Order: sequence, then C-alpha cells, then structure tokens
Amino acid sequence: MGEETDEAPGGGYISHFELYLQAMQECGADIAPIRSLLRLLYEGVGLPQALSEVSPYAGVTTFVSTTWDIVQSGDLPAIAAAFTLGREAVIPDMFQALVRDLEARFPERFVTLRYYLDRHIHMDGDHHGPLALKLLETLCGDSPEAWARVEATTQRVLEARLTLWDSVCEHL
Repeated sequence: MGEETDEAPGGGYISHFELYLQAMQECGADIAPIRSLLRLLYEGVGLPQALSEVSPYAGVTTFVSTTWDIVQSGDLPAIAAAFTLGREAVIPDMFQALVRDLEARFPERFVTLRYYLDRHIHMDGDHHGPLALKLLETLCGDSPEAWARVEATTQRVLEARLTLWDSVCEHL
C-alpha cells in the first residue's frame, strides 16, 4: 500500500500513478498516450501490442518491455533485482538531481512534480530501498547462480533506463 499510494498535496490520499499524471499535466506534457495505453490494456490488448500502438519512442518501449519481460519470467531474484537495483536504489539520487535543477531553474513552477519526486526520494531512500535490499539478500542467500542472475538483470534494466533517458533527451 505504501509503495503505490501516498499523501496528496494539500491533504487526502492519492495513488503515485495519479500523482504522476497530475504532475505531467502541470508540466504541460501530453498524457494522452498513457491514457490510450490504459484503455487498450483494459480492452484486453496485450502489453507489447498496446505499447507498439501508443509509444512512438523506442526508449519508452525498451524500458517498459524490459521490465515486463523480467516480470513475466517469474524469476524472483531477477524480478527483485529489477525493482531493487534498477529502481529503488537509483531513484533517490536521480530524482535529487532533478529536484535541484527544477528548484534552481523554475522555483515557482512544477510544484506537483517536485512533490512527486521528493516523496520518491524520501520513501525509496529511507524505507523502500533498504527493505528491497533485504528482500534481495533473502531471496538469493548464498546462491552464486541467483546472484549471477541479479547481476545480469541489473545490467539489463540499467541499460534500458539509459535508453529511456537518452530517448527523452533526444525528444526534448
């Protein structure tokens, strides 16, 4: 529950996804592709096909497909690695740099986005990240094979994240 929901700015509660969409709208981003993707998924279209219909950016498709493939594999150490070392462990530092840049360049703008980023910095850095690392250690234990899958998966998801960010930069 704590991973997917949070306190809303101004009170109440909101899902992180809805908060993200609000932040994107505040920034002037077009959220129609995300809404189209959700509609297609709701209609029963598989993720790979739905993604190909709505995402014109290869980096987005690569990032989402990589995560989806790992989840679909059912390999628990790989799944835990993707989320722990590909997200929880890197997001706080990555988002801190974004928040600093937003505050310096746009001090009065993008309030919802900064709130969203700050919440992830706090939650992932202080709580979710350390718990995820413990989960990964428990899943892999002393198994060299499991740790090898963790290493390969981590490299794969970080490369997919880099492709995503390169695609975003190219688009901007």
